[in-house]
Amino acid sequence: MRLIAVSLMNLVALAGLASPAHAALAPADAPGDARVQPRRADASAAPAQPAALTLYVSATCPEGGPARVGWTGATPSKPVILIYSAEFGSFRVPDGSPCEGTILGLGVKLLRVIFHGNSSPGGSRILQAHTGPGACGNYLQLLDLTTCELSSVVLIE
Repeated sequence: MRLIAVSLMNLVALAGLASPAHAALAPADAPGDARVQPRRADASAAPAQPAALTLYVSATCPEGGPARVGWTGATPSKPVILIYSAEFGSFRVPDGSPCEGTILGLGVKLLRVIFHGNSSPGGSRILQAHTGPGACGNYLQLLDLTTCELSSVVLIE
């Protein structure tokens, strides 16, 4: 399974962050599959740091179908945005927007916010959608609106 996001195209423009929570994605009822490896505590180690913001996707490419997008390491119960683009780049979040000045790893071609909502109390979330084939080969990135931390850019394949 791979990620596809074409039916996500009736989305919110990046500068319009005050839009509805999401357009085409709905939270999954399934428990998180958070891909976090347990680590043994070491009493001499420094205090634990929050987990890095990690975005993962699975979808049906190239034909389209079910898609699943999830993340871990976001600020618990606080807002994030999931951003879609057709290219890598260095788009700067506009002045007056949350996290203004943050440089995304995405370019402007088809740049859209496809989800604007809160992470779970654990800082994770899973979204599900049904998408078409046109999103394959495009990219997603997650932005935590509390810390302005970015996930890595993820290819939809």
